[in-house]
Amino acid sequence: MLRDQILLRVIGSPDPYGKHTDGMGGATSSTSKTVILSKSSKQDHDVDYLFGQVAIDKAFIDWSGNCGNLSADRWCFCH
Repeated sequence: MLRDQILLRVIGSPDPYGKHTDGMGGATSSTSKTVILSKSSKQDHDVDYLFGQVAIDKAFIDWSGNCGNLSADRWCFCH
C-alpha cells in the first residue's frame, strides 16, 4: 500500500542496522510509531484515528495496536 511505503520511508524502515539512520524513527519500539488522523465520515464522531507500530528491521507496519500516549492527543482535533 502506498501509504505504508511512504510512512516506512519517512521513519527509515527497514534498517538492517537497526538504527533508523536515514529517517525520523528512533530505532526503538517506543519511538517508531505513526498516527493518522482524519475527519470522520461518521455522523457522531469528530475524527478517525489510526495507529501504526513501525517495524525497525523489516518493511511492516502493524495497524492492529494502539498507544495510550498518542491516542490521548487526538482530543486536540475534536470540536
